[in-house]
Amino acid sequence: MKIKPSVRLMKLLRISLWLSAFLILTPSLPLADIPSLGIPHGWKTYADRVHGFAFAYPPIYKRIRRPDRENWKERAKAAAEGRWVGLRHQRSDARIDFILEDQPFDLNSLVRYAPTGNDFPPEPVDEGDNTFYEYGAGGGGVAYPDRFFFNLKGKTLYIIFQGPYINDKTPSAKTKKIEEKVLASFRTF
Repeated sequence: MKIKPSVRLMKLLRISLWLSAFLILTPSLPLADIPSLGIPHGWKTYADRVHGFAFAYPPIYKRIRRPDRENWKERAKAAAEGRWVGLRHQRSDARIDFILEDQPFDLNSLVRYAPTGNDFPPEPVDEGDNTFYEYGAGGGGVAYPDRFFFNLKGKTLYIIFQGPYINDKTPSAKTKKIEEKVLASFRTF
């Protein structure tokens, strides 16, 4: 049976509309590796289409759907509002969190995240084409994650690299290398 051109056209149009709606309404659809990011072979890419950013991460990290009990209230609210992405290492206690705060980006207001003994804004760090602001280990013998902040379209994107810790103080050298690669792969759109 021969289908009339207008029927074929209508079917193609419906399929195109359905596919377009699916892509637009899927805010965190992982994308295929994007060669322009210069990411290591085998790494995965996460893209947040609602807030307009993407980054690559090692395959040993898996995306988690709910925040851990630590800092539960802050992250649970961000997760419920689609402003949190959590990744957990499959063989250690290391994790990576991306939290888009609902406050404007302001370096001086970030002092509230400063490790013990610091009362100054975080230091700028250039990775890839972007400038992040970093707080590393603090004082007092307490373990602190490496924390980075980014001005994402006027809002504060808070990026936390936690564990495994060396001497219960700072994330391991391996985690620090992952930090560099994740941040270097970061892009906005």
